This record gives sequence, structure tokens and C-alpha cells, in this order.
Amino acid sequence: MRRNRRNGAGDTVIDLTSLLDVIFIILLAIFVGQKDNYDKQLEEAEAREAAANQNVQAARTSKAQYDNLKDTADHLNEYVYIISISAVFDETDVKKRTISLMSDDGMEMSYPLIGSDTDAYDDMKDGLEEYIGAHSGSPVILALNSDDDDILYRDEKKISDILFSLSSEHENVYVKGHTGEAK
Repeated sequence: MRRNRRNGAGDTVIDLTSLLDVIFIILLAIFVGQKDNYDKQLEEAEAREAAANQNVQAARTSKAQYDNLKDTADHLNEYVYIISISAVFDETDVKKRTISLMSDDGMEMSYPLIGSDTDAYDDMKDGLEEYIGAHSGSPVILALNSDDDDILYRDEKKISDILFSLSSEHENVYVKGHTGEAK
């Protein structure tokens, strides 16, 4: 027996074609939105990468500058000469004093002062001029250990005058802590 079905008045046919079109349009909108989001994330990642590359380049430049400064500091004694000057007195007899000169390249000189002897000052100046002449192509810094309890005021004053005199006579001589003319 065959059954034939007839479309009755109660049977309705649902057409899903338009519903599928709506679903595809929604999916298309979602994919386009996701692509825009992906593009924005990609741009942000590229911007972060460019910033990171700039930071790396800045770090390399800073390291090169640091290496250059470190090399200069390591070899500073080859370019700049420093002479430390002290004038100590014997606590038992303030008439006995010694002017000592020491440089970072190993030069050491001593000049004994007894009483108001001024020959030691002249000898010290001559010794400094000889040293300055031997290093005429490099800066020479003269540093008097001032504010020291072991130096008499008269010695400090006389030595300071000699240092300022040498600084004004020679272009390459500088007195520590002094940037202008002697007062």
C-alpha cells in the first residue's frame, strides 16, 4: 500500500533561505570585526616592537658612551697630571716644616723649611716649573692640601701664591678648586 500524503490545509512549509542569509551576514560582520581587532592588535604590537628597537639602540649608544668614558677614566693619568702638595710642621718645633710634592706618576719631592727660610719656596717653585715643562702638552693640576690642621697659615698663603703664579704663567696649569684669577 502506498501512502500518499497530500498537503493539507494545516501543513505549512517553512522557507529557511532568508534565515540562512541573515546568519551569513551576521557571521560576515563578526569576521570583519575580528579582522579589525586583529589589525589593531598587530599595529600595537608593531609599535611596541619599534619602541623596543629604539630602546635597544639607545642602550647600545649609552653603552658605547659609557665604554668611552670608562676608557678615558682608566687612562686619565696618561693625559692629566696631578700634583698633591702638603706642608706639615713638627708639633714639637713649628719652625721645622716640610713641603712635600707627590704626583700620580710617581714623582716625589721634599723641601725642608726651617724658620723663615724662603729658599725652600723658591726651590719648590723651580721643581714645579721643571715638572710642568716636562709635561707641557698635558694639563697639570696643582692641589694644595688646604684646610689641613698640619699646615701653617703662612705656608699655605705662600704656597697658594706660588701656585696661582704658576697657573697664570703656564696655559696647562690649573689650581684645584680655583677657576679664576688669584685675588
